[in-house]
Amino acid sequence: MNRRPVIIDTDPGIDDAMAIMMMQASGRFDIRGITAVHGNVSLEHTSGNALFLSELYAIDCPVALGAKNALIVSLAKAESIHGRNGLGGFVYLKPEKKFHNKYAWDLIYDAALECEGELELFAIGPLTNIAIAVLKYPGLKELIKNIVIMAGAAHSGNVSTYAEFNVWQDPHAASIVLDFGFRKLTMVDLDCCCSGYLTDNEADKLLLLKSDIGPLFESIRFYQRKLQRELDSRYAGSAEFQPNRCIYCDAVAAAVMIEPEITVTRPYHVFIETQSVLNFGQTVVDWNGRFNQRPNAALAGNVDRDRFTKLFFDSLDYYDGERTVRFDG
Repeated sequence: MNRRPVIIDTDPGIDDAMAIMMMQASGRFDIRGITAVHGNVSLEHTSGNALFLSELYAIDCPVALGAKNALIVSLAKAESIHGRNGLGGFVYLKPEKKFHNKYAWDLIYDAALECEGELELFAIGPLTNIAIAVLKYPGLKELIKNIVIMAGAAHSGNVSTYAEFNVWQDPHAASIVLDFGFRKLTMVDLDCCCSGYLTDNEADKLLLLKSDIGPLFESIRFYQRKLQRELDSRYAGSAEFQPNRCIYCDAVAAAVMIEPEITVTRPYHVFIETQSVLNFGQTVVDWNGRFNQRPNAALAGNVDRDRFTKLFFDSLDYYDGERTVRFDG
């Protein structure tokens, strides 16, 4: 099977770590680079995590530094969800691998030229790197075959009433990317991600891994169980309360990237609210075509949860082989 060339743009992040794992384990991709961006935590941590994860998952590709801040408005990070270092406090030795000598946007463009129109982008953080790339290199429009983004909330948000975190972190960048005119852009929004949950019992299987990735995933699961107890007590009785559900948004986006048939997409014109104080970062879907604009995104519907869970755990099984990975302690 010919592997699809791809660059992963990411802000690792607990669920980013899972998504990158799934992409590598699928065997379907020739990962041409990992580009780090600010988001869940600061770039200092997301970039270091990207280096670590590329070593942990044995991904032989360059890792490039990207944007430290949003294009215009910098907002609070998500340390309360992902921990101070982004990986739930998991401690690892400084990776031996070094950063690529070019920035994220330049690496993306170089890879796009090399792949002659076949390169795909998988963007699971704020879209700042991608926005800078398309502003600097307008010719990317014809060079990128496909882009899948974990972004947006067609209905209610997770960081404000209407805003989803990745878009809220840099709505101006998201607006640029949506308006750029990519040949194919799939938006895996919050509603789609919530359909691909794991139950608590399923997620507890992360405590039983015997492979090299086991220590990381065990630490993540213990961290999230503690966090979930705090969230349950805070949101019990509210519409946001979803007991016995563990939602890893970027892992669901990875499943859509790996197996597009896991969901059904529909074309819509989507734009991002960047002016309103109350609705800053809202994803606005023109459901009924009232703006008379051509569709710029394929919005993913619910995923097949059974297929998602199988794909997720099959990916974990991929790492049962022996490799040497350097952990602290």
